[in-house]
Order: sequence, then structure tokens, then C-alpha cells
Amino acid sequence: MIYTISSQQLQILVSKKGTKVVTAYDLHNILQLPRYKFNSNIDKWLTDIYQFSDNLRQPLAFKDFSERKLQYSKGKDYYISLELAKMITLNSESKVKLEVAKVLLTMMDKKNKNHFNKSRAKKQLKASFSKNKSIDQKTTSVQLGLW
Repeated sequence: MIYTISSQQLQILVSKKGTKVVTAYDLHNILQLPRYKFNSNIDKWLTDIYQFSDNLRQPLAFKDFSERKLQYSKGKDYYISLELAKMITLNSESKVKLEVAKVLLTMMDKKNKNHFNKSRAKKQLKASFSKNKSIDQKTTSVQLGLW
């Protein structure tokens, strides 16, 4: 998925396990931070303390970020989870951080919203069946599409 913010692009990648990430280079560019500060910003981002959904802590390797292997470049780049990217964005000195944080937040909410809607639909279905003690088979039949 690619999102365009103020004539720049933020590409959101999905891993094999379904984790949504962005690259540190793309995040740095979309925040319109000076290029010569890239290495110092990466060091600061990965050693700073943030309030994650599970605890107040530093980012953990292979949970919140991982190193991106580049074939032809000597520089380092990282894959950063959307949660960490959102916190980095809000903590940055960028002028466009509000726009970028909104995009990251909506991408994080899509995953949570889909899970919420599924669980809510199941609860509503159970509640409707519990209200009707005698269920008419013709009106409540559901075709599963198995054949």
C-alpha cells in the first residue's frame, strides 16, 4: 500500500506473518527531516523510550523493528512497526507530523476495527438467537457456501 502525503510517498509493507511495517528511510523522508541527520535520527529512534500498548520501554529488535538487508548499499535501513512509527512521528520535530500520524493511526485502526466488527457481529448474532427460543428454520437458515 502506498500513501501520498504532501507530494511524498509512504509505503506500508506487510510481512508474511501479517505485520504492517514502514522503512526508516521512507519515514524519514515523509517527515521531511534533513537527510544528513538520518543516521543520528535512527540511533535516537531505536534507543529512545516510548509508551507501547503493552508497557513503557525501549523498542525491541524483531518485535518493533528489524534491520533491512540492502544488497548494493553500505548504509543501514530498518523495518519499523506501525506502532513505533506513529510514536516516532509524534516525537519528531517535523512540520507535517500530524498528517503522517493520522495516516499511520488509520492503518493501525483498520486492523483493530476489523477484529472489533467480527467480534461484535458474533455477539449480536448470539444475542438474537438467545432472544428467540423457538427458531423458525426457514427464516434463520444460513447457506455456508461449502459446496
